[in-house]
Amino acid sequence: MKLLTKEIMNKMPLPDDVEDGNNAPIVVKFFGGGSYTLYVVAAYALIDGNAVKLSEINNREYDDIYFYGYVTGLQFDEWGYTTLNQLKEIKFPPFGLGIERDMYFGNHTVNEILTRS
Repeated sequence: MKLLTKEIMNKMPLPDDVEDGNNAPIVVKFFGGGSYTLYVVAAYALIDGNAVKLSEINNREYDDIYFYGYVTGLQFDEWGYTTLNQLKEIKFPPFGLGIERDMYFGNHTVNEILTRS
């Protein structure tokens, strides 16, 4: 399964465009390992040292894609950045399963997720 689709890339804002993190719409949810979940609200590609919207990549080579979001299931739940390459490298024991994208995740904000816990 692809972690990123064109549809997701076209909806993804830059981190600077996200005004209120907790009320920001979650664009994509990644999960794995039973408890790890990353709710992505923004992202950018790094091309020649410049942050570029994912919708503007257009077959250009990029160094990596940086996701900004809220992560749960680690030692602490927190806001932060991770990259597409880092997500692809994660393997959860005991079977070495990787990160997956929740294809059925609806329209939610981070605040909705936090109040459900």
